[in-house]
Amino acid sequence: MKYWVVGYYGYGNTGDDDLLTQTIKVIRSADTAATISIAFPIHPRSPLPHDTHPIHRFSPYQVIRAVWNADAVIFGGGGIFQDQTSIQSLMYYVSIVMLAASLRRPVFLLGQGISKPKRKISGYLIKLALARCHWIGCRDHESLAELRKMLTPTAGTLTADLAFAFRTATLHPGHRPYVALSVRHPNQPLNWGPLQHFINHSSYPIIGLSFEAPQDDLAIQYLFDTTTKTAPSIIAINTQFPKADLASGVPELVIAMRYHACVWAALNGIPF
Repeated sequence: MKYWVVGYYGYGNTGDDDLLTQTIKVIRSADTAATISIAFPIHPRSPLPHDTHPIHRFSPYQVIRAVWNADAVIFGGGGIFQDQTSIQSLMYYVSIVMLAASLRRPVFLLGQGISKPKRKISGYLIKLALARCHWIGCRDHESLAELRKMLTPTAGTLTADLAFAFRTATLHPGHRPYVALSVRHPNQPLNWGPLQHFINHSSYPIIGLSFEAPQDDLAIQYLFDTTTKTAPSIIAINTQFPKADLASGVPELVIAMRYHACVWAALNGIPF
């Protein structure tokens, strides 16, 4: 069968790129002869997975052709149907679901995080799209509850985040006495006070974890510029997710704003 995989892929975001890798594994575990195309930017910051085909995500012609040629459209995990980041991205994903529905192509949502929308129009668009999906898997109880508020009390299935598929946690023999910090610039004003207080008074060394360069690096630098401490060394996780092959050893604690930094910690047996 032919599959078109849609998500925030190719932009150098470690969590989303791993979700793509995991989505491909899920598809191939069910269909060893699968032909897979991926919605990808024309100038990607992440490599295209092996044996897949890129579809320019902002080309109307290529998008329509991809849906027409697909036996199924797959949304591979993450918080896609939300307006916290931007309503433009929500409209993009909703339009793909509606296009697939009009062409009678089934849509599958894997490992979705669904949150309460900020705008009424967003809630209407999300409900419109979700009601036309063939199958929806939610990564947590809260997402499933929100989905069922929008649709019916039996809608959707509780699964897990795709990052946990085909993986077991690695319990490292010893943790080093330092803290790993993953922050990003938020979508709305944030009280940095507790983090600033922790950094100023922590007796533990701190290193930065970057899950999307250069945004995370800049956020870590910004945070430390508001404290009395100098900015720490920053380690990019993208090339080794979910492994914890860090030169400094495995940290005793991860403090994270990014969801997949928490997943990374969980997969490495690190409190977060």
